[in-house]
Amino acid sequence: IELCDEVVVELNEYFASRHDHMVSHMPTAQNVTSERAPRLREERASDRADGRCCEKPIVVPGLSGRPRTESRPCDTVRVRRRPGSIDRDGPRRSGSVSIDALSVDMIDDVATLIAREHQHVRDRGVPLPLRYLDVAVCGAALGGLLSEGFSGFVARQGARPVGVICGRTLDGVGFVPAHGIAVDPDTPDPSKVMVEMFAELAPVLVADGAVRVTVDLIDNESLAIALFDLGFGGGGVFAVRGTETRDAEPAVEVRVGGVADLDSIAALSHVEFLYRSTPPMYALDQRRSLAETRAVHERLLRDGAIHLLARRAGRDVGLLTIEHTTPAPRLCAAGSPYIGATATDPDVRRSGLGSALVYASLKWARAGGHDMISVDFDSLNPLSGPFWFGNGFRPTGRRLRRVLSIRPASDPETSPAATEPCRDRRYATD
Repeated sequence: IELCDEVVVELNEYFASRHDHMVSHMPTAQNVTSERAPRLREERASDRADGRCCEKPIVVPGLSGRPRTESRPCDTVRVRRRPGSIDRDGPRRSGSVSIDALSVDMIDDVATLIAREHQHVRDRGVPLPLRYLDVAVCGAALGGLLSEGFSGFVARQGARPVGVICGRTLDGVGFVPAHGIAVDPDTPDPSKVMVEMFAELAPVLVADGAVRVTVDLIDNESLAIALFDLGFGGGGVFAVRGTETRDAEPAVEVRVGGVADLDSIAALSHVEFLYRSTPPMYALDQRRSLAETRAVHERLLRDGAIHLLARRAGRDVGLLTIEHTTPAPRLCAAGSPYIGATATDPDVRRSGLGSALVYASLKWARAGGHDMISVDFDSLNPLSGPFWFGNGFRPTGRRLRRVLSIRPASDPETSPAATEPCRDRRYATD
C-alpha cells in the first residue's frame, strides 16, 4: 500500500498514544482465556463504534494469497489505489508497466530484447551460446513457442518492451524455457516487471492443470532475484566446458555400453534416481521402477545416446550418458553433446571414477569434432556442484521451481499430477 504523505506524522502520534492500550489488549496463546474472550470482543466492537479502528483487507501489490487484515485508524489513514487499471479485454497496466499478450507481430521487438539481454550476460563472462546474439534466431525461437501452443506475455514501458515470458503446461508442470523469458538489463526494477508478467501467465498455466512451475533462465542475477521474489527456489544448474583435455588419461577402464548392457545401465541410473529423494534434496515424489528406468535408457539407445561404463574388479560401477541434443538451446549450444544421467556405485565414490568418465566423454566429443560439451545437475545435491565445477564446467543458467498452492491446506486430496513425473524431457523437473 501507499500512504499519503500528510498522514505519516498522524500515524506515528496515533500509535504512540495507543501503544499501552494495544499491548494490554494484544491476544496471545498465553493470556487469552475463555473468560477474557467476550471482553476483548466487546472492547474491539467499542473501538469500531467510536471510529478509532477498523479492519479492512489490505492488498499488497505483487504478492499473492489472501488479503491481510490490519487495524488502521479510520479518520486519518487514506490508502491510494495503485496507479493504472486492469482491462481484461486490453493491456493490463500497473504504473508505467503495461502487459500485452504476445502475438506474431510483436516478435521482432521482443527478439531484440532477448538478444540484448543475452549480450549483456555474455559481457559478464558467462559462456552462453553465440547463436542467441542473432535477433533472427531469437525471433524464430519465439515463433516456435507460439506454434507449439505456449502462451506469452510482454511487459512494456511506453512502447518499449522490457520483459517477456512464455509458458505451457504439460503433465501438471508449467514450463517456461530459457528462450522464452527475458527482462531488459536496463530496467531498474526487474522484480516488478516479472511480477506483472507472471500474474498473467500463472492463471493460464493453472487453468491447464499446472500444480508446479519450472523456469529455465540464463545466468542473469537480477532475473533470478526477481523469480526468488515470486517464491521460486533453486532446482538445477546448466554448465558447459570445452572438450580439450590437458591432464593425463586416468587409469580406469571405460567402455561404450550397448543393448546387452542395459541391465547394468539401468541399475546404475536407478541408484542416482533414488538418491534424489535423500537429504538435503528431498525431491518431489516421482515414482519410477527399475523396469521403467531400463525402458528410458532403451529409448535413449535407440535415439543414438552413448552410454559410457566404468568398470572395476570385473563389474560396471560407473555410468555417464551422452545425448546429442540439449533441452535448453539458449543455455547449451545446440548440436553439442549433452551429458545426461551420470552415476557411480556408492561403494566406489570419491575414488576418481566420475572424473575418469568425464575425461572419456571429453575425448569422445573431441573425436567427433565438438568444441563444447554441456551438462545440467541438481543444485541441491551436495556432490554435484563441486564435482562438475571441479571438472572444468562453468555455469550458464539455472532451473528454478515453485509449487503452486492451489488447494486449501485442509484439503486431504492430492492431485495425481503433483506426484507423477513429467514425461517430456524439456519440461521435466527431475
